[in-house]
Amino acid sequence: MIIGIANAKGGVGKTTVAVHLTSWLNEHRWKACLVDSDFQCLSSRWLESANPTIPTYVINSPEQIVIELSNLSGQFDAVVVDAPGGLGEITGAILSQADALLIPTGPSNLDILALDWATSTVHEVQRLRNGLPQTAIIPVQADPRRLTTRNLIAKARGLGFGVTQSVVPYREIYAQAAGLANRPPSLLWQLGTSRRVRQASLELDSLFQEVFPEACEDDPNRIAKLVSRNRKTKQTENNNDQKLAANS
Repeated sequence: MIIGIANAKGGVGKTTVAVHLTSWLNEHRWKACLVDSDFQCLSSRWLESANPTIPTYVINSPEQIVIELSNLSGQFDAVVVDAPGGLGEITGAILSQADALLIPTGPSNLDILALDWATSTVHEVQRLRNGLPQTAIIPVQADPRRLTTRNLIAKARGLGFGVTQSVVPYREIYAQAAGLANRPPSLLWQLGTSRRVRQASLELDSLFQEVFPEACEDDPNRIAKLVSRNRKTKQTENNNDQKLAANS
């Protein structure tokens, strides 16, 4: 399966979704890799830092995209492709190969205009490829209680796209996962045991389970248990520290 993550507009969480989806699939014992087709190479750097055991590939020419995605799809259960912003030749090549397309989209008017702009391109590819790639809009920086989010959902459906029930709200922790001045990039579920880490981790878990339910059939609570185990591990470490302090 080839999964494209794309948007005509940058700064919408494409890379966050691509990196965490690739890791999530591997957590569920799928053999998955990440293809970074953005010239900045942010997603491959992020994943190489967070989990260097997951294969990453930098491919940023349209011709190589077509060749290599075909090759990689025979080697992996899933190939996640982080597309560059915009609708250039590279994104077009990804659309020509992808089985599924996820479009993270914010609720602002500019985001909706970008989605509107991309519609004809996506639908034309689907017409030529008998409905592929199957496409879903992911509302990001979103809150279903707010008018802007409800407007985004209505607009996306009006354009003929499916919309995930799970949304990705704005949270500072998502930005922190990409790295800070004194800390390299990490996956959300590597950031400790706080409530906000668990909350954000389970939000992405819910999203990915909705879109790819077949990937987590054997253990749908995998991420929840991973975060809980981290909490228990942290408590054990704290208890050990207290014992050491008492005996010193």
